[in-house]
Amino acid sequence: MDLEKFLELLVDWSKVRGIDSLSWKSQLKLYYEETFECRTALDENELMMEYGDRIVCLANCGLIMFLNDPSETENDFVRGRHVNLNDLIENDLETALCNRQWLQAIHFVIDEMVADDLNPPECFKLTWDKIKDRKGMIVGDKWVKWKDLTETQREEYTEREKEFL
Repeated sequence: MDLEKFLELLVDWSKVRGIDSLSWKSQLKLYYEETFECRTALDENELMMEYGDRIVCLANCGLIMFLNDPSETENDFVRGRHVNLNDLIENDLETALCNRQWLQAIHFVIDEMVADDLNPPECFKLTWDKIKDRKGMIVGDKWVKWKDLTETQREEYTEREKEFL
């Protein structure tokens, strides 16, 4: 699966689940968690999916910043950091994120995949196959699994599916 197709699928996937209603800062925080998980992966398959999860977080960050928070500025973005980026990632990625260039940030992660001798399209496919059937949605600012959704929330999810998928 190529990057363009992966991102296209992710946009609707995120909207159905209400991820686009979160703050981009929450997705950036999740990105850092995924970066740590990437560094602790036990095998190549897990490593590929963790890289894919990082792309998902950055794509969600970009979706939120550009669709829901048009008033955000790069200064707000820099002030909103919860961790020291330099402890986790290279300066080039920090620069891209601080300038709201999330697609460039995604390409930095892809460069890391290639440096680790991984196949990015294969990473995207593995990650998509892992997440595509996850059912649940954001309620407030928390992820709620399908089994824990109320009947009304399940109906809302189903309506979103019809709208976006």
